[in-house]
Amino acid sequence: MSHNPYIYTVRFDLDTEIEAEANQWANTSHIQDLLDVGILSAVRYKSIKGNQDYLHIYEIPDPETLHTKTYAETRNRDETGAKLRHGFTNHSASVYKQVLTNGIAKTHHEQNKISKDSWGSIRSPFLITLRMDVALPESKDLILWNKIEHFPKILDAKGAISARLCIKTEKQHPTSNSRDPEWIAIYEINNLDFMKDPKVAEANSTEWASKIHEATKQSNLNILERIHPK
Repeated sequence: MSHNPYIYTVRFDLDTEIEAEANQWANTSHIQDLLDVGILSAVRYKSIKGNQDYLHIYEIPDPETLHTKTYAETRNRDETGAKLRHGFTNHSASVYKQVLTNGIAKTHHEQNKISKDSWGSIRSPFLITLRMDVALPESKDLILWNKIEHFPKILDAKGAISARLCIKTEKQHPTSNSRDPEWIAIYEINNLDFMKDPKVAEANSTEWASKIHEATKQSNLNILERIHPK
């Protein structure tokens, strides 16, 4: 693959009555099904701060992966998923193109991955995501700020690993709706001390940052901890 994979996120809450069974299903047969139909990696996080409670983050070759006959047939055969579906609430599925990255690991594209070893380039124990709409004259203004100033400053903070800026694609999941804003920033971090590092505040306090923040609408911050793979 000559380009970075696309990012596919699924966010949801779980009713308590099905939560244990849903987590077991998600960690095993569900992830295995997705890997078998061409999804490159699958990592699960649970939110420490922000909605929704669960985030599944996948790397996919392109949005068409979710529109194949094989994907649809696999989904339709999943009796456990169908049985549990009523307990998934506040569901949102979004496909993004990575427009800017800094410090990301290479995605491994080995075939025959197994659910307990479903890693790709997103491997951090903690993740920060910021979903947002940005009212700027041109999207390149947001990209330039992150490229030139924000990502370098953020990645200088204690525990920072990588940063991504992604935009929703025109082609989304064929049956699951996206309720997310247009943009998402994704930060991999090693530990939660990252949030206390003065460099994070400094990165968000520059004149350029203030202009971007003034143009940011409908922002949703999540701090998440990885729950699978361990």
